[in-house]
Amino acid sequence: MDKTLRGSYHRENGIKNLHLVTDWASENRLLLGQVKGENHSNEITAIAALLELIDITGATITMDAVATQTEIIRLIQQKNANYFVTLKSNHPTLYNQVNNWFK
Repeated sequence: MDKTLRGSYHRENGIKNLHLVTDWASENRLLLGQVKGENHSNEITAIAALLELIDITGATITMDAVATQTEIIRLIQQKNANYFVTLKSNHPTLYNQVNNWFK
């Protein structure tokens, strides 16, 4: 889960709106881990860093479209986990392949 903390501010660095990527075990209502992203555009690297921190072996990982990245899926597979990611048309080749497959 990506969350922007509106109104947050780092006075020394002048950084506004802290971005957090969180690993949440929904069935148990438990926060498993949290990583700060440098800015909203670095969410992908924060997701990868969070996945490196926790044991996801045998787990099913769900993520939104931002996580539909080759390196993130490869990391999940290397850690022997399952995954569901959202696919949007911002990945047109893959989107069209999947869309045609379901037709």
